[in-house]
Amino acid sequence: MNLTLSSYHNPSPGSFMQELLEKRGWSAADLAQKTTLSLKRVESLLHGAEPLNREIAEKLAEVFETSVDSWLLLNEKYEKGLKVRS
Repeated sequence: MNLTLSSYHNPSPGSFMQELLEKRGWSAADLAQKTTLSLKRVESLLHGAEPLNREIAEKLAEVFETSVDSWLLLNEKYEKGLKVRS
């Protein structure tokens, strides 16, 4: 995998979600059930194919016991990093 300094400092929300899943021993299907999102949508988020919005951030914050703002900020920083690398 080819990491740049920018990607290292601005992880995708999906990579952070994956880390939290692994720490809890959960699968994508577990997260889908806990958030009431479809498995397809969770997998899309995990792979960075779908941007994170407030509704999803609220669900993730509740399930992972984090703040909505932390998810939105993570997403914002990641998207800015993508624009810089483009």
